Amino acid sequence: MKINFNDHNSDSFNDLYKRVQQRAMERLEATTMSTPTLNEGHNMHLAIFEDTIYDYLRRDVSIYNWVPAYEATGQPTMWFDQANLPSNEQFSSPTTLAYKAIDSDYGRQPKSAMIKCITSKFSVPFFNTLVSKQQGVLPDFVVKDIADWAISFKRFVNSKMYFGSDTSLSSPSTLEYMGIMTQITKTATRAKTATTVNITDLLETEVAGMDSDTVNATGSNGDLAFFMNPMTMDLWVKQERAINSNFRPETAEVTPGFIVPALRSSKGLIPVVVDPYISVTTNAGNSSYDHTILLLNKRMIERRYVASPNPMVFDFNQLTDQLNSDKLAVLFDTVIVRGASFAHDKITYQVAQ
Repeated sequence: MKINFNDHNSDSFNDLYKRVQQRAMERLEATTMSTPTLNEGHNMHLAIFEDTIYDYLRRDVSIYNWVPAYEATGQPTMWFDQANLPSNEQFSSPTTLAYKAIDSDYGRQPKSAMIKCITSKFSVPFFNTLVSKQQGVLPDFVVKDIADWAISFKRFVNSKMYFGSDTSLSSPSTLEYMGIMTQITKTATRAKTATTVNITDLLETEVAGMDSDTVNATGSNGDLAFFMNPMTMDLWVKQERAINSNFRPETAEVTPGFIVPALRSSKGLIPVVVDPYISVTTNAGNSSYDHTILLLNKRMIERRYVASPNPMVFDFNQLTDQLNSDKLAVLFDTVIVRGASFAHDKITYQVAQ
């Protein structure tokens, strides 16, 4: 803005100067109304975040939390599976007390499993640490990062406990677990053509068949649980509501205060655990959607670990020049399904595409 002043009177100059200031402010206001600025009134506006991060990520883990963990006996870890009870009984004369030749066949078989190793490395960058510390949000961000890492680690283990690619416990061919889906050999299938058989009927029949076995493989109902995908659970509920519009799943308390849906069977109420890591697969050759449902016996499935049942975390940047806080997590364990041919069940429920 160019101004010409030819008068020699100081009052006239002061009056003109005030008018110039006013015009300059009007132009500045017009500019700030059309184009936002971070320097209004000579004040800097900095982005300040609250120190809590909100997310909707699933944080609970199913099979990892449900399966008990015990110390391994070594590498490999070894145990005995037993499938029989000896039979030494017979009727006898009260006076002669005759007896059978001793039967010592317990069906005990020595078995072994190799311990596997899972690692995970994560880092807290040095600069980010300084900035978050300066802003006063270091505890929340660091704790959140560690909590997110821990959940991610357990979710990885959860998935591999089902679908680890190895095919043998004692003679590994891969570095992964031998998954539960591979270990269990007792199976049942509801073909897509058997449209009159719903999920409740199929599961009740499987439990009754295992319970009628002379080994009494299913144990007590407190040891048992069904595991299924959320979509399988949805299918089950809709089937029952088609029969009875007022249907509501029964419930069972698996731990104090933790209540889940349940299915009534010959063994009483059996909890139903919804786990998204049990996939619903597309069977292209059969033109069906295959829903896998596991019946697991808690007394007969476990993780065997070395040193710690949970991942151990170590500082891992001692040999580098970086200032970042790197961490390495290590878990030495394996998953073992005892009585894989009789104490558990893998059920496939087929639905036509």
